[in-house]
Amino acid sequence: MKQAVTIGTILILGMGSLAGWAMTNEAKPFAPNVHPKTGAISVPENYREWPTLGTWAHAKVEGPPGLQEYHVVYTQPDTIKYYNEKNRFPDGAVLVKELLNADTMPMTTGPAVGHATTIKGWFVLVRDTNGRFKESSLWGDGWGWSLFNADDSQRTVSKDYKIDCIPCHTPARELARKNAFEADKWIYSFGYPVLQMK
Repeated sequence: MKQAVTIGTILILGMGSLAGWAMTNEAKPFAPNVHPKTGAISVPENYREWPTLGTWAHAKVEGPPGLQEYHVVYTQPDTIKYYNEKNRFPDGAVLVKELLNADTMPMTTGPAVGHATTIKGWFVLVRDTNGRFKESSLWGDGWGWSLFNADDSQRTVSKDYKIDCIPCHTPARELARKNAFEADKWIYSFGYPVLQMK
């Protein structure tokens, strides 16, 4: 009888632990900067500790020659490793494009040398291979999409990714590798040297 009570107690405790583990896992976000219930995206606090994928320079379109902005793109180390092994972005991959104002000046290295100055904002993408957050206008085409101004890294200014984000990523699709995964064609992968290691 005593043995049956002990076994029963162990089973109940085990089931309780299993239920607790399942509830914890259910609430755990698949990406560190995504709210697990709402799908709200934020700028990851530690993104500058991640490797740099690449940097883009945007020239001024008016006035003297020089740079308007720098865009520095970061991702998790595991994303780079996965991409170089599988030729695609993994579920939960986060790409943070840091938008930086730039200044240009003559230097001994050249007459118009540009450098980054202050943060203008961020553009954050989160790879979603499972079609989560179907009700959200910021999730679709394999990604979560959000733009943030420099004064608020927690609340996006994007309203609808099809209007606010897709137009800037359409050229990426035209320049993408033919054999790239459909959702990955939205990413300017050709500009990221660490993804061209093969």
